[in-house]
Amino acid sequence: MAMRALRQACRGHVEGVHSARKRLKELRAILRLVQYPLGACYSVENHCYRDAGRELAPLRDVQVLRQNWDALAAKFPELTGYPIYRHFEQCLEQRLNDCRSDELPIIQSVLKVMGSARQRVGDWPLNGLSFDELIPGLARTYKLARNDAVRACHTTDGQLFHECRKRTKDLWCHTMLFERTSPNVMHIQSNQLKRMLSSLGQDHDLTVLQLAIYDFVSSDGDIIHRLIEQMKGLQRDLRTHFCKIATGVYRETPKKYVCRLSEQWVLWGRC
Repeated sequence: MAMRALRQACRGHVEGVHSARKRLKELRAILRLVQYPLGACYSVENHCYRDAGRELAPLRDVQVLRQNWDALAAKFPELTGYPIYRHFEQCLEQRLNDCRSDELPIIQSVLKVMGSARQRVGDWPLNGLSFDELIPGLARTYKLARNDAVRACHTTDGQLFHECRKRTKDLWCHTMLFERTSPNVMHIQSNQLKRMLSSLGQDHDLTVLQLAIYDFVSSDGDIIHRLIEQMKGLQRDLRTHFCKIATGVYRETPKKYVCRLSEQWVLWGRC
């Protein structure tokens, strides 16, 4: 599906790069699930998908920057009357043009890498894979996501929330994979994780926008200060919302979480 999305991007589909990056992240989450049975293959494939995502990142980041700047201008319409608005628009347009000129070669390069990666899937040592072999990957993902959430919710460090977002995405992907084992329970968990991801995603977007404002603009100190303070206020609300949901999602210890999934797997297998 990542390759299909990139081919759509080659044909001018604006969401193609975004969709491809999402699929790459999901592939890496699956790799982490089967990390232990994969053995040495894991590192090779994880680095492959990681590097492919990084190549596409600048193309997607500038699209997100455009969307969030427009959303900010809509929320604070008085912004359009300041020189900062016109200057930022010019800088943003230049960055968009620079990315567009590089877009096709980057996408073609990633497609080539993904084509080679797809051919290697048949060589992965996963024949006869059992649920017991997935337990270490499930436990590790849940433990990392849980620990990251605890650390993030006891700090104001934006980088910790960004790291927390990565692990939460992995956990959401694993939850979706096992949703059939107990639809009611896992559906609730997946929805909670999606709400957490939404808050973390908006928080990250606001951080990127703040960095761009500092990067693009060196004047209009008062309006910049007010804008940044408004965005930081929004981030505080988003992080509070995330932490409130995370308290319920991560009430289980990693051991209890894995035991519950094991029980669900056994019961589902009997149906």
